[in-house]
Amino acid sequence: EEFLEYEVSKLMQSLSKPDRPRVGLMSSLKMTGDIDMQTFQQTPGWVIADQLGQQFEVVPIEQTATEIPKDVDVLVIVHPKAWSPETRLAVDQFAMGGGRILAFVDPVAEVDRGDSRNPMMPAPGGQGSDMAQLLASWGVALREGKIVGDSEIALQVNGGQGGRPVRHFAILGFGPQNLSRADVVTSSLESVNASSVGILDPLPGATTTLVPLIQSSEYAMPLDAMQLQFMGDPEELQRGFRPTGERFTIAARISGEAKSAFPVDAEGGAGGDSRIKRTDHLNVIVVADTDMLTDRMWVQVRSFFGQQVASPWANNGDFVVNSVDNLLGSAALISVRSRGRFTRPFDVVQSLRREAEASYLESANDLQAQLAETERKLSDLQQERKEKNVLSLSPEQEAAVEQFQ
Repeated sequence: EEFLEYEVSKLMQSLSKPDRPRVGLMSSLKMTGDIDMQTFQQTPGWVIADQLGQQFEVVPIEQTATEIPKDVDVLVIVHPKAWSPETRLAVDQFAMGGGRILAFVDPVAEVDRGDSRNPMMPAPGGQGSDMAQLLASWGVALREGKIVGDSEIALQVNGGQGGRPVRHFAILGFGPQNLSRADVVTSSLESVNASSVGILDPLPGATTTLVPLIQSSEYAMPLDAMQLQFMGDPEELQRGFRPTGERFTIAARISGEAKSAFPVDAEGGAGGDSRIKRTDHLNVIVVADTDMLTDRMWVQVRSFFGQQVASPWANNGDFVVNSVDNLLGSAALISVRSRGRFTRPFDVVQSLRREAEASYLESANDLQAQLAETERKLSDLQQERKEKNVLSLSPEQEAAVEQFQ
């Protein structure tokens, strides 16, 4: 009993300590909850925000902030948009001063609807993140207007024709083969789900080191982001799909020597003498997706006796917490690597599935072309019949229909 009392008191003391690591959260999305303007009811916050709050002391930071609090240990940035030069400068100086950053940027943030009351309407100004200037100073770029399509790790969704399951080439499930086994952040994860993910490219001549944490498979290709906004059926993404054989980087650790994105004084910014112009120890993780943070991609929330119970079915939350936890550590810990482990995916089955899918798609396209040609012939024949005032099908029309069937 004395031992249990001691352990309980020690646990209570640890929970009541005010010196938990402070994590700044700067997000243009309503991650911590909002008011539904149609029902005027409180909408719950995202599970990932609650998970961060359980592990760390989360400090909300406005998108218009001109200074990052000095006691913030890690800055989490989610979907930056319409930042002023002063805000960019504040984030830049935080990174140059040794601050650690976990940034989620997105070419198409599907959850971003701005202040629109219509959930089908995209946000004003587009759904892409705006962080190109800072990313360039860190030696990386988010490929503009492009998302990754991947036939190898595409997840199944309800299709547009009768709701039958169909694989969505832009909604991806990254498995062990796509997650770095050499980095402590992803070495123990099994799956991370994401949607309409972007592509991170290292810039030529960059002085920083980019280490991929999440990559696509070799059966991937860049897709135009605009396809998603006007897509009626997920199968549309399969038409004309040609894998490039390249593995695209979705999330990466960036470290090393970097220069400030503001080499000269910016209006309203800090003076040139006090500004930090470079760092030898940049410590940043960049992820080219924000939808992976939403509940729909990794967790199911149910009500149990009035309490909300979250049941995760992917490691998205673990990935975020691991990233923050690792960034909180010493710079020397960045080089720490954990052992990989063996996985045995069904390579033969996956290869057969890809070949069958490609063959089916080619046959479907041929049949569609034949159907269009048959309909054209029928239309021509019907026009001739109308001119002769004959209502029944001619032998030529019957033969054309029978041939196509």
